[in-house]
Amino acid sequence: MKKQRKKSRRLLPLLLLTLLIAFTIWQNLSFTVTRYDYTSPALPAGLDGLKIALVSDVHDISYGEDNSTLLTAIAKEEPDLIAITGDLISKDTTDLRPAIALSKGCTAIAPTYYVTGNHERRNPLCADLITELTALGVTVLDDTAAPFIYGDAKLSLWGLGSETQYQEMTEPEKGAITFTLNRLRVEGNERFRILLAHEPDYFSTYAKSGVDLILSGHTHGGQIRIPLLGAVVVSGQGFLPKYQYGIYQEGQSTMVVSKGLGNSVIPFRIFCQPELVIITLKAQ
Repeated sequence: MKKQRKKSRRLLPLLLLTLLIAFTIWQNLSFTVTRYDYTSPALPAGLDGLKIALVSDVHDISYGEDNSTLLTAIAKEEPDLIAITGDLISKDTTDLRPAIALSKGCTAIAPTYYVTGNHERRNPLCADLITELTALGVTVLDDTAAPFIYGDAKLSLWGLGSETQYQEMTEPEKGAITFTLNRLRVEGNERFRILLAHEPDYFSTYAKSGVDLILSGHTHGGQIRIPLLGAVVVSGQGFLPKYQYGIYQEGQSTMVVSKGLGNSVIPFRIFCQPELVIITLKAQ
């Protein structure tokens, strides 16, 4: 009897380790759909019900052939627009076909808007990717603004290019982001404004521009999370980062940060399942 108990105690850690490995593999091969409702007194009544699919940090990953599983999940949500917030490819990507297939599938579902991330900036094929996406009908927002019509209402979509965010990091005294957003306020002067910006680190700067809703990614949710503690480290923010994933508020501005769909330097996730984010605007 005692031998059986000792054997059971020895097997228990092995069983727990096996379950943890199986759980981690499952999390890395699948994604979840996270839904948020956005409400604000600034939201015009005409934009009530507008639905946005936030796709971020794909890094060449494919859920099903040509990302058919991901595209099916997006289509099921019936979004009115799709926002791709950077790192569609990785810095060492040499084959653009997966990114092009996903983008083509997105444009068949809803108008699709895209901003580059830090990985596109470091990839020599970035210009080719932008040319291909533009040919597909994707609106590339590279420090530009574009109107979006929803029924009888209209909003402005702003997009920050990765070069501008990189300049903010390397030469902060020049205020590249503030300068760009001030210009976009003139170009995209609709009552309600949504900003696509890959990196959430500059949330305070985004908020000062008067933008209402910011859509971001980059963090991957930390990729490795400790239960009850959260992300250990995020690139650009260091240990115990302020912006990990979810909803953040500063003044009248709200920022939604996606955990993303793919992986980067670390090729796996722990307690941090990839996600497709769906945001529904609801007027008060």
